[in-house]
Amino acid sequence: MDSLFNETLDKLKDKKDTHPNLAYLWEKQIEFKKQKLVESLNKCNVVLNMLNNIADLTPINIITLYVLLNTNTSQ
Repeated sequence: MDSLFNETLDKLKDKKDTHPNLAYLWEKQIEFKKQKLVESLNKCNVVLNMLNNIADLTPINIITLYVLLNTNTSQ
């Protein structure tokens, strides 16, 4: 996957002279998405390490946790 990121960023660099605005926006978007992917993978690895010590969750437990952790309490 890294090669796909790098190849795409290299192609964008080739277009910077003729299409600087589009190249810049795509470059920033790809870098942002890549960083978010790395963060997600790190979170996943934390969970994978924890799985050795906890039982599997039921689908309703997962939904409940998701709702509780993603509820905006500032309203």
